[in-house]
Amino acid sequence: MALASLVIMPNAEQRTGPGHLAAASYVLAASLVLLLACGEQPARAPHPTRPLGEARARALIAQVIQEQGDSPAAGRRIALPKARELQVDVTVAGHMYGIAFITAEERPRLGTGVPAPDVGSNALQLVRDVTNHQARILVLHDTNYMTDEQAGDDRDVSSVVVEHRLQRDVRDFLAEAKRQNWP
Repeated sequence: MALASLVIMPNAEQRTGPGHLAAASYVLAASLVLLLACGEQPARAPHPTRPLGEARARALIAQVIQEQGDSPAAGRRIALPKARELQVDVTVAGHMYGIAFITAEERPRLGTGVPAPDVGSNALQLVRDVTNHQARILVLHDTNYMTDEQAGDDRDVSSVVVEHRLQRDVRDFLAEAKRQNWP
């Protein structure tokens, strides 16, 4: 349909001339070339992905805590249901809340003690220490922060985008902690 609007149709007097057949052949050939050039590209396989590294995640978390006017502190262990423990990676000095970045290696050991990863959701997942219910921990699963390994502009998800998403999540958590005046 779109190609028909590009083709100028001759009137009845022009159709009878000797050059009409050659012109019509040229228009038909050009239309076919355009049609083939506009064809759909085959689907491409997604690029291999990997989670954001735990050391980089910790550094970004600490950076956001500092940007929000607090001091990052060393992590600690908290008690989870069913006699499991969670290693909190970074805490906020003087407060009972912190952030745990959960990796694939940690997930089986934690079992149902932490919420399952909810890939694609923007909802923040929190757990509480069963021995101290005032302690709130933001759970960040590495599977929610996947980047591809492709270089250049042909990327599905760049590491910069993933890092910004992690920083946003930590910033939102800290803002909620301050808004609700968590201890």
